[in-house]
Amino acid sequence: MEETRLQKLFQILRFCGAAMVVASAGTFLVQQWDEVGQVTRYLALLGTTTLIPALGYLCGIRFQEGRSARVLMLALLAILPIHAGVLGGFVYSQFGTPIGNVAAVAQWVADSKVQAFALLAGGGAVLIPLMWAAFRTLLRSHAALLTVVSVGLHALVLVPNRTGAWATVALLAVFGGAIWTIARIKPQTREAWLAGASLLLPGVLLAVRQLAFYEITQVLFATIAAIGALAMFLLGRRLDDLAVERFALSPLLVSAALFASPMQASLRLSNSNTAMLIGVLIAAVMLAFGLQSARSRRFFVYGADHAPHPWRRVGRATVDRPRARPLELWFHE
Repeated sequence: MEETRLQKLFQILRFCGAAMVVASAGTFLVQQWDEVGQVTRYLALLGTTTLIPALGYLCGIRFQEGRSARVLMLALLAILPIHAGVLGGFVYSQFGTPIGNVAAVAQWVADSKVQAFALLAGGGAVLIPLMWAAFRTLLRSHAALLTVVSVGLHALVLVPNRTGAWATVALLAVFGGAIWTIARIKPQTREAWLAGASLLLPGVLLAVRQLAFYEITQVLFATIAAIGALAMFLLGRRLDDLAVERFALSPLLVSAALFASPMQASLRLSNSNTAMLIGVLIAAVMLAFGLQSARSRRFFVYGADHAPHPWRRVGRATVDRPRARPLELWFHE
């Protein structure tokens, strides 16, 4: 018992140390040092990052402490979006159209296009091999796939476009690519799951950057809510938590409400037709959730059966609903 508690304490200390490393690296995104230039600051961050896998190698090979080595590699993966954010700032300063209101402490400006390219090429040359080494340590059999996908998703952060439309597309691409990759590798261990989850971090950075400094659209908010609904549903299934799984309904309804107005404007629908279309979409998603979850099937199917359908009352127009067996009964036969 005492040994088990001691092991848990060591594990907590490892993750606390890794969190402190990531937090200190994160200050490079917003902290302004007047004594040194921005390029020097980034080179310092890059040099510090290279020490993490070196320490991991020392822990794993010299001291035979594999758990500490894996935690350090996870910390390395968590720092990579910070590098993407800084390099994206350098690229945007030379190739992007200035929009938004970015505070001086969060601006990264290259002196020329050549310097921006050099920083991007140098950072990629250093970070991509380190990324591959981290994935190889955590999930050897799929290291190449994870590296390729991670490089592609981080590249979306580098694109010098800060419009709400691009942020929405990039978020969907990051989330879709991460979910596809996780489904492909079928992780079984905690380290493998965390390695797969690290692919979502570029999306988190994209969302935070857009919400903090640049154009925000209703569609962007709706997309974030929809991603949150799907993430909560998948997390509930993974944790075997019925409450989390069913609570995915809340962000789903928020997303549908936010999508209603842009959808009505783009399709030129009346209020009643918009309500019916949103109801059909909600019902379709809930039916999909019900088909994927045996425990919550009755809950989601019942909700889908009571969503606004074309045969339900909309304003003053009513149509008698066809007599049919409730949808949930079909799933129990």
